Amino acid sequence: MHVATDGESYGHHHKYGEMALAYALLLLEKDRTVKLTNYGRFLEQFPPEYECEIEENTSWSCVHGVERWRSDCGCNGGKPYNQLWRAPLRQAMDELRDAVAPLTEQEATSC
Repeated sequence: MHVATDGESYGHHHKYGEMALAYALLLLEKDRTVKLTNYGRFLEQFPPEYECEIEENTSWSCVHGVERWRSDCGCNGGKPYNQLWRAPLRQAMDELRDAVAPLTEQEATSC
């Protein structure tokens, strides 16, 4: 079995969520019938038999789709603030990605 959750569940969405996760992991580590691992280790032992494709530019968390992460889409939970900072942050992250990608490829091929 695998369990995946949104990382925001351990931050601002659920108070003490990170403590609940830590406690759950502690209990699981003590259970001899459970073996915790990560996806890398699991895939080494059980290579995939099928492949899937990720649908680009989609989002489950906002009716505006991926705009939530790159513009002031208007979703603010009824609080008096905006997300005008998102577009410049997204642009900076995209520029960083584009600058680092060739270096990453170069380093990966030298291993």
